[in-house]
Amino acid sequence: MPDAHHEGDAGGPPRFPRRPPALGLALPGLLLALVLTGCSVEMVRPGSASSAPQAGGEESAGANQADRSADPDDTESEDPLQYARRSYYADKITATLDCANGEVVVDKSDQTVRITRDCAKVIIRAEYTDLLAEHVDSLLVEEAGEFSYVLLRSADTVVVAAEGTDVWWDEGNPTVDVAGFGSVANPNPVKE
Repeated sequence: MPDAHHEGDAGGPPRFPRRPPALGLALPGLLLALVLTGCSVEMVRPGSASSAPQAGGEESAGANQADRSADPDDTESEDPLQYARRSYYADKITATLDCANGEVVVDKSDQTVRITRDCAKVIIRAEYTDLLAEHVDSLLVEEAGEFSYVLLRSADTVVVAAEGTDVWWDEGNPTVDVAGFGSVANPNPVKE
C-alpha cells in the first residue's frame, strides 16, 4: 500500500499539499461577515419555487414592491430602456417651460419638466427630476439633483455631480464630465 510520505521521509508525519494562506484567511472572514451582517443566501434552481415568507411573519416597513401602488402605471416595466424613451414621460409632465431668458433652473423635487426651445444653460438642483429638453448649450446637474433622468436632443457640455443620475442625448458629441456615483451620460440608444 502506498505511503503518504515523500521519499526520503523516515517515519515523519504525512505531507499533504497546503492550500494558499490567503484562502485560509479569506474563507473564515467571509463567513464571519455573513454571520455578523445577518445576510442569508438561498440557492434556488431554475424552475423550482423559492421559499416564500410564511403568513403571520414579521411585516417589513417597506411593504412588498408589488403592493406599493394600485396604479398600473407605477409598476416596473420589463423594458430596461424605458427611462430613455420620451414617450415614457408623455403623461407625467408637471411643468412646461420655453427657456425665454436662456436659462432654466429646476429647484423643486419630484418634477417632470419639459423645455420646448433650445436653451443656453440648464441647472438641476432638485432630486428626482425628469427633464426633457431640446438643444442645451450647458447642462449642470448639481449634487442635490440626484436620482434624475435627463433626455436632451443635443448638448455642448454635460456635467453631472449628482449620484444616480442618467443623462442621454440624441445627437452630437458633447463634452461630458460625470463625477456622481452611479451616474451615467451616454448617447440615447432609443431616440424618439
